[in-house]
Amino acid sequence: MKTLIILKVISEAALCAGMLGLVAPASAQATGNGSSGQSTAQQAPASHPARTRVKLDGFDLSAHSNQNGANSRHTGANQIGGVSRGIGAVKLFAPEKGLAYSLHPTLQWSGSPDTKYKLHIENTADQTSFDVTVDGTSFTYPETAPALTPGSTYSWSVQPEIDIMGGSSDTALMVIAGGAEREAIGGSLAAITQTGDAGDRARAKVYFDKRVWYDAAEAYSILIAAHPADAELRQMRGTLYDQVPATERLADADFTAASAK
Repeated sequence: MKTLIILKVISEAALCAGMLGLVAPASAQATGNGSSGQSTAQQAPASHPARTRVKLDGFDLSAHSNQNGANSRHTGANQIGGVSRGIGAVKLFAPEKGLAYSLHPTLQWSGSPDTKYKLHIENTADQTSFDVTVDGTSFTYPETAPALTPGSTYSWSVQPEIDIMGGSSDTALMVIAGGAEREAIGGSLAAITQTGDAGDRARAKVYFDKRVWYDAAEAYSILIAAHPADAELRQMRGTLYDQVPATERLADADFTAASAK
């Protein structure tokens, strides 16, 4: 009789644990990651059944991006360039330290397109700076501004002109490719023989493969504006955006759009 009572108690406890979700299903227990070369694949969440997240080394040039051959993933409620900020702060859509090839790169950030923002760009070597007020959430560095120098690093940050529209962003670093690296990128671009849309796609892929964050983001955004239903373009930009915390939500939107096609 005593044995039967004990077995009954154990059975009821196990049933309660299962109802409360304390016992993990077998599929949740058999998880893991592998890394090879420059990428680490992670299992897609249930909300994106056809999705595989791939972390690629090299888009973020900061020291943390080269640990164990793959980008380290930051955690936190609201991060900009890997550094936590308060809720409502502007997010720069860029790595902590990213590469640009163009001398007139396009910078993008979160916020309202109907708001004015103060953009500050500074050469980290000589502290010369460029300041401008921008309507909206993107800015292409103009030819009339002080020329950006290949091989130099520039910091940039954004602040809403009106405080109630959000807090100031953190600072991101933009490295203008120079020297042998610039020659390699230029050589790959010069080797493209396609014209028109095919050429634009080939150049976007070069920027992606060479880890040129700013040019790749702009190139794919222009292509998607022209071909919003193209799942391959969405997948490529989604993979790019998935590399840094500030643009992960943009990646989610691209992956969702790609899987819906």
